[in-house]
Amino acid sequence: PAAAAGEEGSAKGVKRLVTADLKELCEVDEGMLRALMERPRGDGKTRVAIPPDAEHFAWHRAREEFVTQALFGRVPEIRGALVGEVGSRVWAIWTRNFYGKKDELKKNTLYILRLVVEGEMRGGKPDEAVLEKQLADVVGVARAEASEWGCGKVEVWNPSAAVCGALEKVGGTKVEREKEGIASVMWYGKEGEEIEWLANEKYAWC
Repeated sequence: PAAAAGEEGSAKGVKRLVTADLKELCEVDEGMLRALMERPRGDGKTRVAIPPDAEHFAWHRAREEFVTQALFGRVPEIRGALVGEVGSRVWAIWTRNFYGKKDELKKNTLYILRLVVEGEMRGGKPDEAVLEKQLADVVGVARAEASEWGCGKVEVWNPSAAVCGALEKVGGTKVEREKEGIASVMWYGKEGEEIEWLANEKYAWC
């Protein structure tokens, strides 16, 4: 049987995230991101990031609920998935976007708004085998949710090299965007100033 909202998934230890789970995770995530930005690197680059706070995800959620209520007569309960123990957790928060009718799977996408590898965010290097297993579990829930809600694919934007490699091992395909969906930010800085955009992921899209 399918796991209920907030319970463990089919893979042992996988938690399906509901709205009530997100605020605390967002606070942890934002704290790690701020610490990462403040860590000295000596490369002279200016770092910029959009806080992955609960308000950003609420905006995406409101849009998703409006559309799913119109198409399906109900709204999703599962907002993401989490696996692992505190300090080495991996979690994803997602939304479903519909560019076609509910049965036009190729036009509809489940977007992972934010994918967090806790050890990596704290400056560590995750074990490749462990990371691959954790991502397989989290992505497995995302794929099941995509199937249930008429989304033909799951996408995540700008994963780290380690995450990208692990995702490819569990069936993912890397795509380099050159014509559409290009992330951009207007920056009023010094001429020639080098900018590093941290956590440049789908949650910051508006």
